[in-house]
Amino acid sequence: KDPAFAHRVVNVLFMVCNLDTVTQQTFPASVDNVTTLLVRDLSTPKLELKHEVEEVTKFLCEKNVLQVIPAKGSLPETFQFYTEDEIEVATAIKGVIVDSGSMADELKNVILKVLGNPPPKVPYHTGKFTVGVDILGRSYLSRNAAINVSFLVDSNGESLDQVRLNNSDNSLCFFLADKWNADDQFRHAFNWFCQVQVYLRNTPASSEVRSLTNKRFGEKAAELLAAKIEPAIRNLLESCPVLSGQGELELSVVKPVDRYKAAMDLHLAHLYSHASEVGTYPTEAAPLAAKIKRPMAEGEYSEINPLSSAETSVENFLKTKADDVAVTDVVDRFAKVPYGWNEFCTLYVLNELVRRGLRDFSYHGSANVLPSVVADKLPKDAAHFAIRKKSAINEAVIKAFVDGWKHIFGPVSLSSAATSTPLELAAKTKTTLE
Repeated sequence: KDPAFAHRVVNVLFMVCNLDTVTQQTFPASVDNVTTLLVRDLSTPKLELKHEVEEVTKFLCEKNVLQVIPAKGSLPETFQFYTEDEIEVATAIKGVIVDSGSMADELKNVILKVLGNPPPKVPYHTGKFTVGVDILGRSYLSRNAAINVSFLVDSNGESLDQVRLNNSDNSLCFFLADKWNADDQFRHAFNWFCQVQVYLRNTPASSEVRSLTNKRFGEKAAELLAAKIEPAIRNLLESCPVLSGQGELELSVVKPVDRYKAAMDLHLAHLYSHASEVGTYPTEAAPLAAKIKRPMAEGEYSEINPLSSAETSVENFLKTKADDVAVTDVVDRFAKVPYGWNEFCTLYVLNELVRRGLRDFSYHGSANVLPSVVADKLPKDAAHFAIRKKSAINEAVIKAFVDGWKHIFGPVSLSSAATSTPLELAAKTKTTLE
């Protein structure tokens, strides 16, 4: 608007930028110092003058004549003239088009760093669940994950309430869009950072001078990342709304690492509401085998010890299926929402249903599997097991057998509750004879 004034600003900037290093520590090329040197007399409106200086420096930066040096320590944001080679590189960088994939990659690096690099799996009660991260339509950490964490910076114009209505149950959504779109200066800085990264990846240096220039731009981008971008992202994550399914979470913590953990815990509790039902059950092969082998105590499965909530859930599921159900199908079902059970916990529940006399195992298609075989094979070879409704021996047959036994060998007790399959009856008979 005023070429003469712009020329004065350039002259002052050139003078200050060429001061020796020691002097620049106390009088750097900042907007305030340039404004001070341009004051003609006490009647000069300094605030208005400062605004005009800012307009000129902004124009010079856009034209790749001037570069901004971020504030550091006690030094304010300052300016420095580009060299001829730097002007060429700055112009090339300005022309770089950053696609959404490249921007998502850079944003992912910053967000995960601010969050303390969360792991791709999270534990909850007996289960471990894969976590996938979605940023600008790109997926990270785990694919086809049980838990989807979305960092939404582009809501396509949708409000928080609209996003909430469309948010899937397994999605934990950090809604950054409103504050992201409100800060033009930050978005401009982040876009320039991304442009530099794309340029440096795709444009090899043609000379030693250009290599040094590229290095300086890389260092400048790193300084911008540390001084402006990471703090801005941290601020967004400290205060943004967080959705779990269609509900907004109430989080009492502020630090991004703590907020992420608290939000994940609440989200897991929302999804896997039945996870605690198997909290005391074995979660590894050896403890499961020991539980299967344990002797059956008198009255262990009497009316005063009814089915647990976990056993009831599995039994109700099995009632909806055909006679034979693959054990792995049962394990897969109860690993999902709303259960989230560890594989060995589900196997334990199935064995408890067998011990109660409600179900039978088959192994490689053969029925009447002895408990010793179940204990040995089920923890490591569940894929070849199926479970079916119990085939009980007719009570008349059991009575006739017991009566015949008493007649030949004397009194004996063979409970039909504990001995209700032909194989079990034969095994107990063999044990008694020995």
